[in-house]
Amino acid sequence: RFIPKGEAIDNYSLQDIIDIETWCNSLPRKILAYHTPDEIFEKELDRIYQTA
Repeated sequence: RFIPKGEAIDNYSLQDIIDIETWCNSLPRKILAYHTPDEIFEKELDRIYQTA
């Protein structure tokens, strides 16, 4: 959404990339029952480490 397809990622600073990644992973998704990808990832990590 932020970096047009085909555009070199080298045109962006590391902070720009981190900001875009943070925005994408903190956006609630309908397919995830309106949870964020970050929330689902943390829940899965907790589940994995509880069973280990």
